[in-house]
Amino acid sequence: PEGTAKRAALEKAAASRYLRILPAGNGLAFLHSPSLQVSLLKVGGVEARLSEADRAVLQTTIRRTAVVAVGEDLVVANVHAKEPTSVFAAEALARYFQLVCSEGAHNLCRPGATLLLLSDTNLPSRELAEAFAAECGRLSMTLLPSLGTPTTRKMRSTLHGQRANKAKTLTLVEAHKDFAVLPGTPNDAAGGWVGGWTAERARVYPDLAAQADLLLPHATWASDHSMVQVFLKREAQV
Repeated sequence: PEGTAKRAALEKAAASRYLRILPAGNGLAFLHSPSLQVSLLKVGGVEARLSEADRAVLQTTIRRTAVVAVGEDLVVANVHAKEPTSVFAAEALARYFQLVCSEGAHNLCRPGATLLLLSDTNLPSRELAEAFAAECGRLSMTLLPSLGTPTTRKMRSTLHGQRANKAKTLTLVEAHKDFAVLPGTPNDAAGGWVGGWTAERARVYPDLAAQADLLLPHATWASDHSMVQVFLKREAQV
């Protein structure tokens, strides 16, 4: 509650990490990091290249980001991206991921932790997915599963589609939208994969590549996206 010693201690700790407390009622609150929004537009000339519309898309993506510490040495970030509409926006999304990977663990006071970023990127086309993946590679980030693995295949009916958007009604959509992202590369000895965790492999379920006629959602799978499952290996502690 406001005015208590515990609340004062929380506010002080949040302020020291550049976080704002956003009350949600019934004793609940969100911690929001405006510093990410400020610093993002300064990374790699993003601000100069993005249109106002693309910048608004990116700001929405920032608001859909959650970063959680899992124990002392593993941090998981979840980013539900708003659909990028240009190559510049796809590249900016990759740079934002790099920012989350570099600052996320530090902001949670886990500077030596492994950070695993999970995202529905909403990349609508192969062209934008390739631009995004190329920028991730240039920034030394590893994508799992490999580019070109379909993670959604659906056809919205008139009932379920958006009638004002003809591209989203009675149109078959198949794309690689869901990724697990790790900073660093598998062969990077100094790697970003620190903290004692490494990603051994990833799989997609249902496997749309193996089930070419499967549309989602399905009686056997209630989501319109497949699940990307990443297997992490914990190094033995000495």
